[in-house]
Amino acid sequence: MRETAWVLHMPASTLIGWDKDFDADMKPIVVPDMRGRKRKLDIEMVRSIVTKAQAMKACGKRIRIKSFCAQLAGQGICVSHKKVRQVLIANDLMAPETRKKRPRFYQSLGQKIPNGLLSIDGSQVTVWLADTPFTFNVELAVDVASFTHTGFSIADTETADEIIKVMEEHRKKWGTPIGVVCDHGSANLSGDVREYLDKLNIELAPAGPGNPKGNGTDEGAFSHLKNALGNVRLKMSSPKELAKSVLYALISVYIHMRNRLCLRNGSNMPLDKMTAPVTEQQRCDQRQQLKDHKRAPINEQDQLKVDRLHWIIEHFGIKPDPLALDRARLEVMRMAHRITTMLTDVLPAVLHGPGSKLREIEAFDDEVDALHAQIVKYLGRVSQTRLSEASTTELIGLMEATNAVEAIGDVIETNLVMLGLSRIEQQITVSAETEAKIATLHRAILESLEVAVRALSERDIEAAATVRGHKKWISRLEREALAHQAERLVAPEPKRGRTYRLEIDIVSNLKRIHYFTRRIARTATPIEDRASSG
Repeated sequence: MRETAWVLHMPASTLIGWDKDFDADMKPIVVPDMRGRKRKLDIEMVRSIVTKAQAMKACGKRIRIKSFCAQLAGQGICVSHKKVRQVLIANDLMAPETRKKRPRFYQSLGQKIPNGLLSIDGSQVTVWLADTPFTFNVELAVDVASFTHTGFSIADTETADEIIKVMEEHRKKWGTPIGVVCDHGSANLSGDVREYLDKLNIELAPAGPGNPKGNGTDEGAFSHLKNALGNVRLKMSSPKELAKSVLYALISVYIHMRNRLCLRNGSNMPLDKMTAPVTEQQRCDQRQQLKDHKRAPINEQDQLKVDRLHWIIEHFGIKPDPLALDRARLEVMRMAHRITTMLTDVLPAVLHGPGSKLREIEAFDDEVDALHAQIVKYLGRVSQTRLSEASTTELIGLMEATNAVEAIGDVIETNLVMLGLSRIEQQITVSAETEAKIATLHRAILESLEVAVRALSERDIEAAATVRGHKKWISRLEREALAHQAERLVAPEPKRGRTYRLEIDIVSNLKRIHYFTRRIARTATPIEDRASSG
């Protein structure tokens, strides 16, 4: 559903209810015009509505206003939902305010603990000095569980630096959150932000593109903020920095007061909830919910809608969103960063780690496989639309990079993890000297992969050339490791033959990872230069 929203350049929330307007054969459903057919309420109608509602309550049934009105219409009582609701409220058969369900995106996140999930978003705020408007981007961080406003920044545009600045302000006051929810803006999903989150072990849960409900916490916070500030207009001539300082002071006052006001239908202030004690088990449960949410496959109902919309795109030759390939690149980067984390963790686990750590890395590859399947499906559909020659070349490169990243994940999951489990089963111990040689090779390949990912992210030709230049360096380190292992083959140690086979298999698989690393960097190289890129 998210992919289709990208292609059509419309909110995902629009697509969720889209099949209500068409039948299975793509013919519009005729909706009868009921305007003018509603009647005024009389005492007999009110009595009938109350009697039916009381009967439902007596049976323990919940009154759902839409289905209840449909039942009334079947009995000839054709009145609006609003009037029926008013009758029920007046007769104490319905509460004046009913709880509204949060969007399904938030339901699956299951935010429950303070400083578990942090919502970050940006919005434009304008300050007028006399007749001159100054527009700033305000980046705001809000704790989802408690609605505590924990940090903000003001800049000309939304950038990765501003997002990181807000995160740092939050961490200084409240510590590191478990996860962050944000929209699909280029700054939110930039390489710098992802690297920052990965370094702090913060889960990223991007909301659906063009869907405000996906990041409803910050959307609601900005609505409150702008209502509180009103139209900021200063009747004076002053430089831009004055406008910024005034806005900063106003937002500071708002956040200070907002955190000390009780939420609707609650008795606790956001600050009270934010400072409530949280156990380590609760944090672990929250992290697992975030991971389960990101791994959740598309459901069958949404898949039918996606397939139907794809037919429309193909049949009518609708051109894809010009940013479609950029969004695909961001998802490939997301996949590549996960692979980098796996490669960082795998060697210590193979040489020393317990079986549980190896299984954890193996399970991590399932997320990579799921991402790979979604990206390939999305790129396949984009390829069937009308693309320019340059876009076609870029799409082919992204497909190659996606497959190379997925191949690295398979080498780690299928080969290196199995070698680690074999080491545990056969009780093999690698010598400190040999481990140092393999670790040097591993660090070099990891560095090369990070440069290749940067080349892919930024279309950096120089970074791609650097990865190509690493080939001789990596080959030399491989030869040194193999030569050392050959010397150790005659060492008077138990299980020397099995240890030797384990060591050369690890080196061989690391070298294969570097092969796919060069394939990733190759996609940033112009086609005419690829013949010599290796």
